[in-house]
Amino acid sequence: MPPALIIAVLIALLLPAVQQAREAARRSQCKNSLKQVGLGLHNYHDTHGILPPGTVWTSGANTGPRTGGYAIHILPYLDQAPIYNLINFNVSGTLWFSGNNSAATAASVPMLLCPSDGMGGTHAVDATQRWFKSNYLGVFSGFNTGDITSATADSDSTKLAVFGMNRAARIRDITDGTSNTALAAEYLTGATSDEYRGFAWSDQSPGTQLFFAQTPNTTVPDVCYDVSPASWCTNDANLNLPTTANTSSAAQTAAARSRHTGGVHVLLADGAVRFVSNNVNLANWRALATIRGGEVVSDF
Repeated sequence: MPPALIIAVLIALLLPAVQQAREAARRSQCKNSLKQVGLGLHNYHDTHGILPPGTVWTSGANTGPRTGGYAIHILPYLDQAPIYNLINFNVSGTLWFSGNNSAATAASVPMLLCPSDGMGGTHAVDATQRWFKSNYLGVFSGFNTGDITSATADSDSTKLAVFGMNRAARIRDITDGTSNTALAAEYLTGATSDEYRGFAWSDQSPGTQLFFAQTPNTTVPDVCYDVSPASWCTNDANLNLPTTANTSSAAQTAAARSRHTGGVHVLLADGAVRFVSNNVNLANWRALATIRGGEVVSDF
């Protein structure tokens, strides 16, 4: 056999093993980053006596001055106090648009990104501003944004999650047990940097809000305000980004998604990070989202 052919065969044999080793390292780094997010959330709770709000809409609906998702509030507890100190929370209008807080939004927070993804870039970008993204979204009450804007899910113990509109939970509120309740899970940042997915400054889904209506990496489409060629979300099932458009914010929803084979990482309220299979029982998966649903959660 010619030497060149021998080398080609060896490369063909070794390449899959090298790729698997690299993905194992990326998956481990992703898990560790989510653990750091968990520590940040717990340190915030230790300081304030409550977890940070999932979404702040001062008018009680998705209009008016807004201050983004939970990740913005825990920046000081992720060793990102210099970024947090750049934020002016007293701006009129939306905290992150029209140039508001552009120095803070353009900062980089690598801890919020899973190295197995990267497809959507580190920031959402438009012609005038950049906003850092996150692969780790909070778990919200109910099955879509309409459930939290109407507060129907917050009054239903079978749907009440840690995060909601203008509120969060205390650890003592999690009567289902902290080892049986999810705080956050993985999501994807999209196919391009133009996308709204994983937009850490957002107050809607799929920017910062995850719902456990469907199991991880489901083929059921997420619902986004608009889809490509518009700028919010790409619809591409081959990239694990199935999406339908609905301009009603009430219909917007997003399921946990990752680039890992077979499942997603989930941050539990006790600070542990578990890898949950795509094949998890749907009832168990939904039970993980609630804080006092009273469900018996079997192995997941």
